[in-house]
Amino acid sequence: MNKFKGRFIALLRNLRCNVSSINLPGEYIIRKINNHEGNHLNYLREKAHFMPIGVNEYILEVPIEQEIEKDFGGEEAIRNNKKGAEAIEDGIKILRLFKSGLVGFDCILKALADNSTPAYTSFYSHRYLTRITGEFKPYELTEEKEINSLTEFWSKYIDFIKTENKALHWFYRSYHEFYSDDRLLDLVFTLENLYLKGDSEKQSLRYKFAIRGAFFLKKEPLKRKEIFDFLSEVYRLRNKIVHGDNVPDYDSLDILPKLEDIVRKSLHSTLMDSEYHKNLDDNIF
Repeated sequence: MNKFKGRFIALLRNLRCNVSSINLPGEYIIRKINNHEGNHLNYLREKAHFMPIGVNEYILEVPIEQEIEKDFGGEEAIRNNKKGAEAIEDGIKILRLFKSGLVGFDCILKALADNSTPAYTSFYSHRYLTRITGEFKPYELTEEKEINSLTEFWSKYIDFIKTENKALHWFYRSYHEFYSDDRLLDLVFTLENLYLKGDSEKQSLRYKFAIRGAFFLKKEPLKRKEIFDFLSEVYRLRNKIVHGDNVPDYDSLDILPKLEDIVRKSLHSTLMDSEYHKNLDDNIF
């Protein structure tokens, strides 16, 4: 068996950065696209009709090593491509979990040679910026302190992100929804998996959902009251959407960013603590 180290790159969209490259754990790199890659991308785009990169100048790159037969092709090539795609998607997931901002990619390319100017083949295409409602806030990495925090965050979550987790599933799904109602449901389902998980008593779920989120996230009484009122209203909207009732008009540009921020903070506080749910009510009741 020979070892082949494939180099996979994803063309990032909506990322703003003021450094040329960021080295991350797991041999990941965020860097500016070079002229050779840009020219090759233009060629592939003409052939396969990929969406243009526009003003986005950065790529996410990761090498994948795999043992293969001497004749590299067929099923071995497909498995190698799948492994590369999964690694790229894991990187995108960490970026989304780290902070707000709509970041995604159009396609994944694989280098066909191990040199500075290889040809590329495109094997995976996905519209990762699919929202037609809601805000399109840029994903910014412009402060040195924040970039250092991302490196630490990446190291902490790079292995965990590969595990099956229902809360993370719903959170990531919210990035691919076309409509505000669907995105709201995905975010609420995320919090339900955190704050109502394993709750055998099905009464007063709206109250438990709101009070647990408020006490878990905030210590100051006034802040808790604010979070409680907000989550209670969000759960009321959730029930109306799920049960097919007439949903009152709501300002998605106001509610969804705030809800996403609460969801992200909740995930940061709970994902690495397998015992957190056992103590949710200790300081409340």
